[in-house]
Amino acid sequence: MQSMNDASGTAWLLGDWSVQPSANELIHRSGRRVRIEARAMAVLELLHQNAGQVVTTDEMLARVWEGKVVSPHSVATVISSLRRSLAEDSTLEYIETIPKRGYRLVTRAPGASRSVPTRRIPGPRSMLLAGALVALAVGLLLWSGRAHSPIRGSPAVESSEMAQYLRARQLWSRREHDATLEARRLLTELIATRDDFAPAHAALADIYAHKSGEDLGLPELDTYREAQRELDRARALDPALPEPDVTQALLDFYRDHQARKALASVDRALAKDARFAYAWQTRAMVLSAVGEHEASIEAIDRARALDPASDSIGWDRVWFLYLARNFEAARNAYDEQSGRAAPIYLYGALIALARNNDAAALELWMKRCVDREFALADRAAIEDLAARADWPGAYASLAAQVGAIQDDREQRPIIALWQLLAHEREQSIATLTSGDAERRDWLYLWLAEMPAFDAIVREPRVQARLGRIGIARTDVAITAR
Repeated sequence: MQSMNDASGTAWLLGDWSVQPSANELIHRSGRRVRIEARAMAVLELLHQNAGQVVTTDEMLARVWEGKVVSPHSVATVISSLRRSLAEDSTLEYIETIPKRGYRLVTRAPGASRSVPTRRIPGPRSMLLAGALVALAVGLLLWSGRAHSPIRGSPAVESSEMAQYLRARQLWSRREHDATLEARRLLTELIATRDDFAPAHAALADIYAHKSGEDLGLPELDTYREAQRELDRARALDPALPEPDVTQALLDFYRDHQARKALASVDRALAKDARFAYAWQTRAMVLSAVGEHEASIEAIDRARALDPASDSIGWDRVWFLYLARNFEAARNAYDEQSGRAAPIYLYGALIALARNNDAAALELWMKRCVDREFALADRAAIEDLAARADWPGAYASLAAQVGAIQDDREQRPIIALWQLLAHEREQSIATLTSGDAERRDWLYLWLAEMPAFDAIVREPRVQARLGRIGIARTDVAITAR
């Protein structure tokens, strides 16, 4: 590598390329020009400034992202983009991966030999890189850096495909119905053209692990089965990818009700990437459901520190603080998160109940009804009862009206809670224990930990129901981290 000028922002040579920082452009000696993003250029400049030296992921995050990006996946994505841009000849590698350390710019003279080394240093796993495993020499299974031109015909991920994947991930992170449907559409479409893109399979598996066919407008679809199929495909393409392990943890938890197994799965993901915020978030979820609240709060705080911009992590933190019975902290977290994203009225109402604020709680339940587009037969009757502070009467009316809605879009535990607040204890227990446990009734998994159900959770009928669909605390083995 020869520097034309060491001053930042001026052109310099990298093998057969002229790097033009001021224009965010690479010019090959053949005359081909490649535009790259400003952040990618900043990473390339940082590598250039430390030519021959390893630049760690943390240093890149600090220097280029200035602390704004919370996951090393972002660095891996930019490195991937740079490698694709520099891949005029697929056998020439300019950016070297130093496993568990970082990256180093490789010094090459213009026109240098392009022969493939007998043994290549394996590239890092990244959720945003695509490719497949390849069998190389001496019987070692190494997997190709997806930034390079593919081996065995697997094309490099185009920028438009990466943008489509990132858009799908962003939509899914909002956990909203319409956004989820669009995320699934984008991922399905992407996989149809790029079946070798492991992160897309992993992302689709994550959606299926969370949602039922009914949620997705596909009532005949067994989404647990689809989730397993997609995560198995992702694993086959990229065994080092941590996302499938997190999805497996969700299946262990929601489908199989095995907390110990779920924790083992999520810990495998963290062993691959200890800075993977979603893995910490999932760990917090499992721990919370089985009553390990202190460990759960520690895990969700770790996730939040790694990804403070995530709304789903923010809302999970509200939920876990509520379950930990830290009601003041939960309310503060709820108010803070509601200032950043659409409120989750369920959480707000439960927190208000725990703080004995009946008026605020009922107001939030009514907002939930509006948000879910429930056609209440006589909303005015509920409001009139509330105005007279007849809270049992208001909840009795609310439970009856929502329960009468034919498509039954409210979760059974919530209706049971309203009946309990209406002093209809037997009816509440009957509602809670009747019928089969539906997948969408995720509240059952936390029922034993929810303060709102303290009055009936030890009832034998409720315990029997939880024993059939819940998770026993004795099934948990906590691994200190």
